[in-house]
Amino acid sequence: MINAVGSPLTRETVRQARLADAVERSQAQIATGRKHQRASDDPHATARISEIDTSNASMIEWQRNVGTAAARVAQADSVLGTAGTLVARARELMLAAANGTAGSGDRSAMAIEIEQIALEVSALSETRSANGERLFATVSPRSIRFDADTDFAPVPAAATAFTVSGRSAADMLGAAARAARSGNGVSVAQGLQELDSLIGHLAEQQAGLGLAGARLERIGEALSDRSLALATERSDLADTDLNEAIAR
Repeated sequence: MINAVGSPLTRETVRQARLADAVERSQAQIATGRKHQRASDDPHATARISEIDTSNASMIEWQRNVGTAAARVAQADSVLGTAGTLVARARELMLAAANGTAGSGDRSAMAIEIEQIALEVSALSETRSANGERLFATVSPRSIRFDADTDFAPVPAAATAFTVSGRSAADMLGAAARAARSGNGVSVAQGLQELDSLIGHLAEQQAGLGLAGARLERIGEALSDRSLALATERSDLADTDLNEAIAR
């Protein structure tokens, strides 16, 4: 008789203890907002949450890189646009110098202005970014990582952006100034041809920056989508479903 009564009592005691544990867990989940209070509650979920947190930390850094690179691209585009405008002005002066009515004094004044433009363009090639670095690297362009498998240089090096066929923009402008001062028709014609090629080159470099900017925009959108997906997955794994917990 004792065994017959004791067994149900024991089972009921165990059941009540389990219910108390379940209630305590639910209360803890509601209070903390976390589905699992210990890693041992769900090792697989805990491992996946750790992976997600690591990925999120990397993506935060990559998104920051995208923002930095986009700002550098915008600045570089503005700088090259300014350089193109200056070279176009130098070309106008060369055309004026080619006019047979221009006297030596006029040509000298034109040459001085072109020399000034050469200095300005040279200074533009040494522009600094917001963090104080050279916007156009001296030799090799600065490569930036945007994903585990994606890194590239969004802004070209100065040796690429401001050089045509091995000659720097400053050198080409300097030669144009000398041609304008001399008034020699052959030299002026050659100077005009070189400035035309420089204007075209600067425009091509700006087009390249436009492509880089569009690529950065796509990368940023992809990172945002992945970040949102991971945040949703993490919430499903880690966050308490309050309605369910309260119902329990």
